[in-house]
Amino acid sequence: MNISPPCENLLSALLKYNVQERITFEEYFNHEFLDLSHAATHENYLLTIKLLEEAIELDKAKQYSSSLPKYKEAVCYLERFVTIETDYNKKAILNLRLQEYTTWIATLTDILNGRSRTNYKVPLPIPTNISANQTYESLRDISTTTPGLVTALDIGKTGELYYAEGKKQLALEKLTTSFGLLLPLLDSEPVGLRKDMLRIQIEKWMTLAEFIKDELR
Repeated sequence: MNISPPCENLLSALLKYNVQERITFEEYFNHEFLDLSHAATHENYLLTIKLLEEAIELDKAKQYSSSLPKYKEAVCYLERFVTIETDYNKKAILNLRLQEYTTWIATLTDILNGRSRTNYKVPLPIPTNISANQTYESLRDISTTTPGLVTALDIGKTGELYYAEGKKQLALEKLTTSFGLLLPLLDSEPVGLRKDMLRIQIEKWMTLAEFIKDELR
């Protein structure tokens, strides 16, 4: 079982053979793994969305010194949600957004320190509700003029359906085939909404593929 570094650190501190070396009561409740103020609750998820929406609006006004703390606070919450999420669709989207916000924090830090960047993109907010089929259906709708992309998406979706039916090996084969088609298409896709959606969908299916590999071991 994989555990996060903070969790591993806390367990190690609790399981010291020498009692004198074990973590103290105060240190235990102040440990980063037990940061209850950033617990993965529904209220904190809504707060995370609010923080990000406010930060993005501040970015539009180029008030970067005000948006940066909000992004940092949101990332603290978001890391918790990524860690505990078990639905592969939601986990993939949240993880992708987490990576984008972390990169954006570094970009803002550079801008505020006078190391201006000319090629950057303001990240998108995370959705209030994440639907398992939302990205696939929307992406397929805007890909009808690109038959090769539609075919690749359908293969990936077939893999997802096989998994739902318990046909794990077939699911993995279909997903692997779809990656071989989708990744080159992603690379050649112009910057824009469809590229972003395609990246999210690939990330979802890659997460599912990893789940399947673990289950087949």
